[in-house]
Amino acid sequence: MKVFYGWRMVGAACGIQFLLAAFLTQALGLYIAVLSDEMGWSKTTLSGAAALQSVEAAIIGPVLGWVMDRVGPQKMIRWGMVLFSAGLLLLSQVDSVATFYASALLMAVGASLGGLLSSVGGPGAVVREVPRPSPVHHEPGPGHGGGWWCH
Repeated sequence: MKVFYGWRMVGAACGIQFLLAAFLTQALGLYIAVLSDEMGWSKTTLSGAAALQSVEAAIIGPVLGWVMDRVGPQKMIRWGMVLFSAGLLLLSQVDSVATFYASALLMAVGASLGGLLSSVGGPGAVVREVPRPSPVHHEPGPGHGGGWWCH
């Protein structure tokens, strides 16, 4: 039995949301705790990265819809995942607070580009006929991503 293309897109969107939640949204506190212990930096200094992510979302948010209309959700997701991966790679090389902030900013921009708007807009823009998958079906991803850190 052939699986409807729209449902495959929803499955991919769920996977993306899982990864973003597991490695950024739910794990930022873990990164802060570990870096505070290993490097001796204050948690107050490091928690500015969480605020930086909110500021980034507020700045880039209004532009995302325009960019998705111009380049399409597939390219947005691709570039978002590249930037997110670059941020994770940079996070593995953190030796200063500035490097941590740069990695958090890269991950935040990648999550904005390849995150919720793109993964909801992708299936909705491509699939026009019945059976149309609901964008809500990809939303279990973030919840499971957060639960991944719980033993």
